[in-house]
Amino acid sequence: MSYETKKPTGETDIKENEEPTLNISVDLEKNEEKKGEDTSTSASTTSAINLEDYTQELIIPLPDVGADNLSGQVVKWYKAEGDIVRPNDTICDIQTDLFTFGMDVEDENEGIMKEILVQVDEEGHKPGTPLCIIMHKPMD
Repeated sequence: MSYETKKPTGETDIKENEEPTLNISVDLEKNEEKKGEDTSTSASTTSAINLEDYTQELIIPLPDVGADNLSGQVVKWYKAEGDIVRPNDTICDIQTDLFTFGMDVEDENEGIMKEILVQVDEEGHKPGTPLCIIMHKPMD
């Protein structure tokens, strides 16, 4: 593909056997301002959470979804270690012999995903197997 830049007189700027160039101007000051805004937004979100307040561990087990369900596996994590977990967030998808479902955290308080104990596609976990640990603030 070749590009030509035409002068008003109809002549081309590209000479024979010369590669065309494309000039792009970028306003670096605006980009830096946007980066600064993004950083300040995320920093303010992060600074609003004091990790030292989250001292109570909540272990989330693989649920028992019926007598015919002998095992299950996590097929997708929606939260990573360090992510905020809010009430009713779906943290992962679990597949059993019968069906696949989203695992929701049914809690009144937000927490932080401390550790994922079961990796995606590890098979054969029995109901009650700890899936992850979420840190919470202690209840008053």
